Amino acid sequence: MYNVGLIQWRRYNFFDKESVHRKDGKPIEDLKNVSVIASTSSNGAGGGQLIFGCSDGSICVLNRDYEANHFKVFDIKLQLLCHSMNGDTLVAIGMDENEPKQCIKIFKTDKPLIDKDNAEPVRKIPLAVTEPPVSEVSFVLKNGAPYYKLRFKFSNPIYQEDKPITGLAFSENKLRNELILYLTTETSVLSFRFQPNFIPSTRDSNSPSRLAFHHHIKAFEHQQQQASPQFVVTRLESEHGCNFNCSVLSTDVNGEQQFVIGNQMGVFAYVGEDKRFAHVAEGEKIALSWWYNYLLTVTTENRSPQMQQSASTILSHLRAHQTTVDQQVLAIYDVQGKFIAYSVGFSKIQCVVNEWGYIHILTGDGELHRFIERDLHTRLNLLFKKNSYQLALERGEYDNATDQYIKTTGFLEPSYVIKKFLDSQHIDHLTRYLEALHHEKLANVDHTTLLLNCYTKHPDRIQRLDQFIGLASSQQKSSTDQQNRDNDSGVSEELSFDVDTGIDVCRQAGYFKQALALSEKYRRHHKYIKIQIENMKDYDQALKYIQTLKFQDALDVFKTYGKTLVDQRPDLTTKLLKQLNPTPQEIEEQKLPDSLIDIFMNHPNELLEYLEFATTQYANVSSSIYDIILELYLQNFDKIDDKKAKDKRSKQILALLQNTKLDVDPHRAMIACQKYNFKPGVICLYEKAKLYQQILQYQMDNKDSDEILATCTTYGVEDSQLWIQALSYFSKLKRSDGCRKEIGQILNYIDKNDLLSPLLIIQVLGNNESTSLDILKDYLIRKLKTEQEQIQKDQEEIKEFRDESNKISKKIKELQTAKWIELVNNQKVGRNIHESFHRDLENKADKFGVIADYVGKRLFDKCQY
Repeated sequence: MYNVGLIQWRRYNFFDKESVHRKDGKPIEDLKNVSVIASTSSNGAGGGQLIFGCSDGSICVLNRDYEANHFKVFDIKLQLLCHSMNGDTLVAIGMDENEPKQCIKIFKTDKPLIDKDNAEPVRKIPLAVTEPPVSEVSFVLKNGAPYYKLRFKFSNPIYQEDKPITGLAFSENKLRNELILYLTTETSVLSFRFQPNFIPSTRDSNSPSRLAFHHHIKAFEHQQQQASPQFVVTRLESEHGCNFNCSVLSTDVNGEQQFVIGNQMGVFAYVGEDKRFAHVAEGEKIALSWWYNYLLTVTTENRSPQMQQSASTILSHLRAHQTTVDQQVLAIYDVQGKFIAYSVGFSKIQCVVNEWGYIHILTGDGELHRFIERDLHTRLNLLFKKNSYQLALERGEYDNATDQYIKTTGFLEPSYVIKKFLDSQHIDHLTRYLEALHHEKLANVDHTTLLLNCYTKHPDRIQRLDQFIGLASSQQKSSTDQQNRDNDSGVSEELSFDVDTGIDVCRQAGYFKQALALSEKYRRHHKYIKIQIENMKDYDQALKYIQTLKFQDALDVFKTYGKTLVDQRPDLTTKLLKQLNPTPQEIEEQKLPDSLIDIFMNHPNELLEYLEFATTQYANVSSSIYDIILELYLQNFDKIDDKKAKDKRSKQILALLQNTKLDVDPHRAMIACQKYNFKPGVICLYEKAKLYQQILQYQMDNKDSDEILATCTTYGVEDSQLWIQALSYFSKLKRSDGCRKEIGQILNYIDKNDLLSPLLIIQVLGNNESTSLDILKDYLIRKLKTEQEQIQKDQEEIKEFRDESNKISKKIKELQTAKWIELVNNQKVGRNIHESFHRDLENKADKFGVIADYVGKRLFDKCQY
């Protein structure tokens, strides 16, 4: 289906027309006497250029300042010009004097053509003499990106038409992997849809790509080999086609390519094999082109002289000699908005060229004009002055009104438009407008909320909701989302809405599937877990999702929802926590495992399992963790009934307390051991601190007689006071046997080591009424006997010391007689004579005389030695 009725469209003046002059204000004289055969522009490449091909074989180039330069391209004539889509290559077809047939010349326009190094073609392609004349050629670069369009005839054609071909265009649908070649003659329009298995991949820049679609056409290289591609031919029109230069390939606002033709009946557009719109526009079409979202047509109209508004001398002359005047009209159509944006008539229009954001036309008298689109505020004022929007609404043309309002995005306050469609009957139009706001990145959070509510309030729009939020199919999204979660650079897809708002609205409306899909796709981990736990109650899926997250993301989730997960799935949650793989730096920064202890509230077994794991896997675990482990051990020990298991746990507790490498807080440990009445632990801590008297007191408090004696035996050597404390304890203990055994052992040790006097012992034991006198009797007898023996021993030692003293006194007295003094004196004299003897013996010559002299002095008598 398509619309007819272009003549009913409203007319506006959305453009201003002005004559073009050079930068210095002078007219462009170079264009006055040229006959333009073809024209094009460089689309911004090389600084931007307007290029006019003249009938004499030259090219006239205008730069940004509208300064003209000419240079010869062909000797005889130039027949056609074409630019690549990216603007860096110019193709010209014409004839030279020494060439019998046409020649193709290719120029690079990434620099201005007037540059000396750029004025010569980079390639020449002469056509063979045997080939038919070229009327249009279409070919593609090897990378498949730009294509050039020239006139040619088929040689060994894939399809034969009786009429000459007037237009060709390739339309590519990348989503469907389709390529369509549109072909026009003066009386027909055909499409050639190439099969998907024939279309080469464009990913490989070395592949021939779209050039392969028509190497069956002998375009200009006769060496090309023919092929038989697979395609489907559809005759779109069999009674009318279009003239040369009256077809164009355009792209609509949705990015869809459409093939547009113009003829005397009107303007027609095709997408694939579907005719999308057809508008009546009388007059013979001379040229069609596309500029942004506008369709430009040049039409010849026959009008009576009375309808001409111009008073020029030319028209006056025409009025005098004929009844009708041929006038060429440039019309600018907004096809989407269904109105004429501008129209103007000239006696002749040589060409229409777009460059620098302007529409340029060259008239028959060599005048260059340009059309400047008015700013949007001005265009909106014109629309409102004519009440176009409101009129469309009053007529019930809500689709048309919506199209117009969409064009006001960015300038008209959205709330004004939204109020027009608040009625539930017009929710589709409101939805379209809100979608346009988001497409233009002009929507705020409230707009997103409103649009999503439009979707969610109607179940039949759920597909549109999925499309808007960009959800992939269920078969594709799982792998895609997993890849997104693993990607450090994040989601590269550009969004037209606020993701968090989208998730919240879907969740509030009960569309949990969509909310989850959005959360997963755009890595809103907390929202995903929140929905799974609070709405879906799917704790297993929540844990499965957490398992795919990086450490920091998973840790953040556990800190928020860990308690709930432990409550619902204690085993699985603990297992997953143990699977976290933090670095040492992350362990320190996140204070693990301390920061996760709170989530195990009321789950001591799982907490103990996690902390035991942490102490073996994480370095530098804080001492408080071991304090908690100790208390969990004690708590568990208190509940164990099995003796074997209880003994095992007891050994674990004592090993923890005795480990000198662990900085267990002794104060907290003591409180915990006393709280759960774990006696070995208390004793261990006192022993570790060498608090032997506290050990003894603890055992006294627990009335453990055997342990009291054992403690005295073990530590009494280091602290003898333990025995005295033990004696005092047992002396006060009221027991039927009077603690005879214990007191006896203690008295033996005290007696042996003489720790107390008998009198003090009698005073201590006197406090115990049940203490037997036999114990004291035996002790006192033993004590008296021991003391008697000691007295006797002491007396014997005294006698020995007296005898020894007398002997020493006698020796002293003997040493004091003259005999002994003389002996000492003689020893002194002898020592002096001995020294002088040796000295005289060495110094005097008569050695024998010296010896005889000293013999006479009795030096060698026995007493002298």
